[in-house]
Amino acid sequence: MNEQDYSLESLIASESFKAYCLKTSDKEVQKWTTWLKDHPEKEADVAEAHKWVLAMSSVAEPNEAIEEWSKLSAKLPSQKTVRRLIPKWAPIAIAASIALLIGIFVWQFPQEQSYKEISTAYGEIMLLDLPDGSQLTLNGHSRVKYNESWDTEATREIWLEGEGYFDVRHIPQKPLVVHMKYGDIKVMGTKFNALHREDVQRVTLIEGFLEIKGPNQEEIELEPGDQMVFADQKWKSNKIDPEPVTAWKDNMMIYRDATIESIINKLKWDFNWDIQVMEDSIMDRRVNAFIRENNPELLLQALAEIYDMEFEKLDEGKYLIK
Repeated sequence: MNEQDYSLESLIASESFKAYCLKTSDKEVQKWTTWLKDHPEKEADVAEAHKWVLAMSSVAEPNEAIEEWSKLSAKLPSQKTVRRLIPKWAPIAIAASIALLIGIFVWQFPQEQSYKEISTAYGEIMLLDLPDGSQLTLNGHSRVKYNESWDTEATREIWLEGEGYFDVRHIPQKPLVVHMKYGDIKVMGTKFNALHREDVQRVTLIEGFLEIKGPNQEEIELEPGDQMVFADQKWKSNKIDPEPVTAWKDNMMIYRDATIESIINKLKWDFNWDIQVMEDSIMDRRVNAFIRENNPELLLQALAEIYDMEFEKLDEGKYLIK
């Protein structure tokens, strides 16, 4: 089977996927972590299949499962109702199928997860209230996905592409996990900024405690003022001033000793601006700027006046630095 065609049922029946869920094989954990990052459209099926596998692991023997099948079959809704949860090849994997049905009653059948997906346009900043009362400020050209209710979840989970500032409500024994391409962020109650653009991923802790689990299952703890940057297939730590990192959420632009290259990338990611340079050496030039509005045109005007730089407008959102 083509890996892109994995259904909920085939995931549950896969021994490889089971090893990933139960963490019995580092190789399979790495394989499925990579696969999930390459196939984000399968996140909902993977999350649901993961729950079924954990439920199945509690059924010790196939005979025990078959006995439970007999007890439950009279109580279950019609097969049409549970069609998506029971494979057509149930006689071949009857123990697995029965475990699913046992799990259905544990979670008060039927209880489908309902995910909310929200995205922002270039230049748009959006404040979101999450299901637990936490808040997420979403930067331009970003996307987030999460379950509409976390009441019955052991973990509050959210998937992020782009950039977001999290103000997380503390709930004992119920961490919030932010899934990103190169690692998961786990927090209880804290404030932090998370960015994933192209091959760049940065996590900056403002308050509280934060833990990152990297693509190789390494665990990294952060303290306030720490920034972790993923580069060259590993995480690197820096102590930074967080104010320039989070200025965007307050509709400001702050750059301190920033390279022109970093500013160009930021304007490309957040506003879809295309800025070219006449000479490569310009990219390494370092500048400072404070703009009381998240406005790229005002930023370029300030840089031109303060640093005697010339910007030629080639088209809407397209400039050449001379």
